[in-house]
Parts: sequence; C-alpha cells; structure tokens
Amino acid sequence: MTSRIEQPTCLVTGARGYLGSRVKTGLQSRGWKVVELTREPRADVPAVRFQLGEDVSAQLLGGADALVHCAYDFKQLSWSRIQAINVAGSAKLFRAAREAKVRTLVEISSISAFEGCRSLYGKAKLETEKIAQDLGVISIRPALIWGDEPAGMFGRLVAQVESARVLPLFGGGRQIQYLTHEQDLCELIYSCVATKISPGPGPITFADEQPWTFRGILEEIARAKAKKISDNQPQAVRVGNESEPSGFPLQNGRDQESQPQHENEHARHDAAFEREQAQHFPQLLVIGQQAAGHAIKLGEHTEKEDLKANNHHHSCQ
Repeated sequence: MTSRIEQPTCLVTGARGYLGSRVKTGLQSRGWKVVELTREPRADVPAVRFQLGEDVSAQLLGGADALVHCAYDFKQLSWSRIQAINVAGSAKLFRAAREAKVRTLVEISSISAFEGCRSLYGKAKLETEKIAQDLGVISIRPALIWGDEPAGMFGRLVAQVESARVLPLFGGGRQIQYLTHEQDLCELIYSCVATKISPGPGPITFADEQPWTFRGILEEIARAKAKKISDNQPQAVRVGNESEPSGFPLQNGRDQESQPQHENEHARHDAAFEREQAQHFPQLLVIGQQAAGHAIKLGEHTEKEDLKANNHHHSCQ
C-alpha cells in the first residue's frame, strides 16, 4: 500500500477476532476500505503481514487514514512475555503508524485497566495506554462486550449456561459487571477514525450505565435461552431446560480442565477484575444503551436513534 486513494482506508489488527471482525464489517458498511494486519494474509482480502511483538515497517502502513488496534496475544502468560509481545509490540505498531503518517490511531484497551489492578491483563492494557497517550493514540476501555451472536468472553458465558448443569457463583455472584453492546462500541470506534472524536488527556471508558451482578447476567442469559434457574445452593445456580425438573446431577459440559491454559488464565484475570472494579471505576464514562430496558435479549437487538454519550474530556465534533 504505497499511495492514497479516495476511499478512506483503515488498518485493523485482530480483524479475524470477535471485536475486530465487527469493526471491519462496520467500517466497510460505511464505505471504508479495511486492510487486515494479520499473521496469515490471504490473497482475496486486503492484508499486510503483521505479527504482534515483531518490528513493523512504516512503509507497509503508508497511505492509510486510520489504525484500530484490537489484537492481544492471550497465549503469553508470564509478565515478561506479556510486556515483550503485547505492550512493546503495540508500541512498535503505534510508532510505525506515526512514522507512516497515519492520521488517527485507536487502541482497544479494557475496563480492566486501572491503577492498582492486579490482573496481568489489566496491567498490560494500562501500560499500553500510557504509551498510546504519549503518541496521541485514542484508547478505549470497553466493558464486557456482548451482542446478538455472542463471542469472546460473553460468548463463553452463554456457552456455559447452554451446556452446564451447575454454575459456581463465587461470592454468591454479587460481583459488579458493566456491559457494552458491540454495535455501540463499533459506533464509537467509527466516530474516532472519522475524526468526530479527538484524542484527550486520558482513555475513554465505554459502558452501559446500568451495573449488573454476575448472577444477574447469568439469569438474563438463561431466560434468553429458555433455561430455568434454580437456587438451591447459595454459591451455585442450577441450569436446565424449562421442561426439566429442578434437580440435576453435578455435571459441567465445559469444565476448566478441558479449556486451553491461556483461556483459564484469562478467566482468572476476569474474575480478579470483577472483584476489584466496584472500587475502581474510571471517571470518564461514555454511555451506550443498545438493548431496550437494559435487558440482555440475544437475537432481539433493538436499534436506537443515536449514541448517547457523556464525554467530558474528549472533544466531539
């Protein structure tokens, strides 16, 4: 990619993942050309070879208008490897994009990132945010992302409700969690790459205004999937089809031992965040309310007229 064309172009890392694929589709629907930065470029898709952690050639990024960095390597478990691949790798990408004169850079961080967080995932995102800030990159901290076709962490929760007979509720499921709908988040990202939102002095935290308990999320998913929840044990909920009796054997169709090690580690990061976030919620809140009545309605997504935003520190044009 050596020359600018009239059609605006956005580079996207993680374009074959959950959020990245939604970002790609959303930008394309608005007339943007999307170039994937990926380990395995395909001949039928505009793409540039990119491996997070490796050096990045600015020449390969030239001519793009924007960059959205969604990629994160969850296979790295030690802090030294996380720093080398995810933190330093992101810094290499941002600097190459700046050298290539890419106009707008957006980094997808996490609501898990805050001063004093204990999870390595949150710490890595926080370190990346600091680098991004110095380079004029817009950092977005989304809450737990959900959508009509669940994937990512929310998708794993849905799979647990669909397959498990008993779900453990550590602390009784009282942990506070915030949600954001994928379409709201993609709308915000588009506003950034289209320069409707300019970089500010800190990250944009993006979440629905209603907090949920972890138990409440599981109950809403169960209702959406026509499952029945019983509460015979204070630290667990039993899940079954509406026609089944309330008593079930202790059986989990997707136990932790069957999951990849890095996915278990990610789950531990999320659990640690849930315990912490009630005490450490960032100050800047941009609100997205995609689901009517704050209900989680899988497959019944309700469009709204516009993106409701409370954005005090980032200028909106």
